[in-house]
Amino acid sequence: MIAVLLLCSSTAYSIRWEPGTADRRDNKWDLMVTDPITTDSCNMTAKGLFVFQNFTLMNMTRARYDGNGQKQVIDASVADQNMTLNHQLTYGLTEKWEIDAVPFPIVINDNSREIDGPRAGLGDASAWSRYLVHEQTHESVFIPSVLFFSMVKVPSGIVDLSDRTGRRTFGNLMTEVHLGPNIMWEFRPVVINLNFWYVGTFGRFFHAPSGIVADNPGDMLEFNASVEWVVRDYDHDSSVLFAEVNQFYHGRFKALGSRETDQPIVYGLQVTLGFAEFIDRNTFLILSLSATVYGLNTYQNWGPYLSAGKTFAFGREQPRS
Repeated sequence: MIAVLLLCSSTAYSIRWEPGTADRRDNKWDLMVTDPITTDSCNMTAKGLFVFQNFTLMNMTRARYDGNGQKQVIDASVADQNMTLNHQLTYGLTEKWEIDAVPFPIVINDNSREIDGPRAGLGDASAWSRYLVHEQTHESVFIPSVLFFSMVKVPSGIVDLSDRTGRRTFGNLMTEVHLGPNIMWEFRPVVINLNFWYVGTFGRFFHAPSGIVADNPGDMLEFNASVEWVVRDYDHDSSVLFAEVNQFYHGRFKALGSRETDQPIVYGLQVTLGFAEFIDRNTFLILSLSATVYGLNTYQNWGPYLSAGKTFAFGREQPRS
């Protein structure tokens, strides 16, 4: 499942927010700042701003990539389409510290090959924090912005231990803690992001298609890299076009010198094309289409993505223009 990575608006000739300037910290803040999965790569939310966003992703699975990158047919236990609704809250505590949460994710699983149709329920909730360690400047443009990212995913999702279809289960019984740096270079209109996370896992997990509550699969090292191209029409202050190429790598291991895990390496390469429209300075809509073009031990997914966001000024020292 892919989420759209929208950074601050940019164009080759005119930019509202520039690295190292005060624009981000006052009334020239740009609304598009967050995304439920790749928020860590976006610019910081300014102090005193609260953002509510809904992210709706329709995901359609068409094949499975094996360990050699070859496409395999998915079996009846895999839902060939599902929808996720994430309601995200974001608040800028200080100029360098932001907190986010998705407290009530809703998942709708469907399998068009089955008669009984879709099932809906609450998924695993998460909360995270981003702290700006260093901000890129025009004077040192090749030294990137660096943020420290921490996240907790809790097993709040509905789990049906009698489920053998995967459609009535919306969590995996596991608690996860993510820690690590996020690195971002801005070379308008191109933005490069690198994310390195250590993921600690706690508890056992439930695999619905097999009906097995399995041992902990081990901690994980996660690496994400993406390149975005974002163009905004500043003359009309309303429209954004963007494209992204993103790759992710997940490698599991047993922590503290324990035996090696038998979980395979997961790799995926995804592309996204999209469009965003500002309704006003505080409201926007995003529509995009994402697709997996290559992978190892993962699924070939594609589907549309819709997001709507609204910002509010809580605790702002100066009124916004």
